[in-house]
Amino acid sequence: MLSIITNYKILKNAMVRFGKSRVAMFQNQMFGWMLFGFYLSCFGLIACQNSNRNPVPDVSNIAADIKWIHFERELFALDSNKLNEGLLALIQKYPAFTKLYFTQIVPMTEQLDSIQPEFSTALRTFINDPFTKDLYLKTNRVFKEDQDLSKSMLHAVRLMKYYFPDEKDPVFYSLISNFNFANFIFSDKNNANGIGISLEYFLGSEMNYKMVDPKNPVFSDYLTRCFNKDHLLKKTWETYLTDKLAEPQSGKFIDYIIHRGKKLYILQKLLPEIEDTVLFEFTPKQLKWCNQNRLEIWSYFLSGSMLYSTEFLQFNKYINPSPNSPGMPEDAPGQTGSYIGYYLVQAYMRKHPEVSLPELLAQEDAQLILRASRFKPTNDK
Repeated sequence: MLSIITNYKILKNAMVRFGKSRVAMFQNQMFGWMLFGFYLSCFGLIACQNSNRNPVPDVSNIAADIKWIHFERELFALDSNKLNEGLLALIQKYPAFTKLYFTQIVPMTEQLDSIQPEFSTALRTFINDPFTKDLYLKTNRVFKEDQDLSKSMLHAVRLMKYYFPDEKDPVFYSLISNFNFANFIFSDKNNANGIGISLEYFLGSEMNYKMVDPKNPVFSDYLTRCFNKDHLLKKTWETYLTDKLAEPQSGKFIDYIIHRGKKLYILQKLLPEIEDTVLFEFTPKQLKWCNQNRLEIWSYFLSGSMLYSTEFLQFNKYINPSPNSPGMPEDAPGQTGSYIGYYLVQAYMRKHPEVSLPELLAQEDAQLILRASRFKPTNDK
């Protein structure tokens, strides 16, 4: 199994879809309440829910081994006078990862059966490249003391084994990809999940991301705002869950809302200390607006035929990173559909505590979750 998943690139036979979403008027608060009441009566949704999180289970006695391999450090520590010998040692030590890294993540060769002169030259050029060396120095400064990060990752692994007892301990590889990929997942030895983490995507103020490639939308402000250490755990476990949670087959907006909601809900279970601004990738101002307009957001999605639309471009910005949500006020961020999906799934799980997280992952009937949630969002004051 080789599955490479990243927040900014997808190495599969996949399409990147862009386009304008439908623009419509966002109902004012009074009309939102009226409209919401009408749609609730149609859907039979009558219960309330709140945003309080459930208690965190005690997992201190769960055996877990965190394997965090700083591949970038081992790579840059190679003796330039004995480069081939050092490279062979790395390949033997991390066979699955090095094959992926040197052939696809930072492609230097097509095969690793033998060290060809062209491969050695490409590696030497990569290691000595000023831009790459600067990235390496920056990552060393930012992640020099990462005990807290390792502790949080270990807690997440224990929670993963608590909720998903059949899962093997994943192996985490940090690396430098020169911005080719953010996070990815692959089959490591013994069929364990290997998760790659490109540290240059989490440097925060240490890196002037605008200057990396000013014309590349990957470095837009609304994305680079999350390129910091605080978002590393969220992005890493999001990669893990993306591999387990297949994209909706029907392609309806409601299916995507619940799909994204399931992912965020499970992320919060694995990372119980995560801030909402990190979970939803909102600024504090954007989060406040969403919290004060949950009901209106849901009413807007219920209006017309949007909820059951299969026109991906119509709802793309509501479920994927975007600077805004078309048709809503300027204060509304993108991904409002994902945000509301979290609360919908939360309502479903609170009404059905017998449902385990693996069962939630496996449940592909979005309509069943919608009905059983009896979802009725309320606004924060």
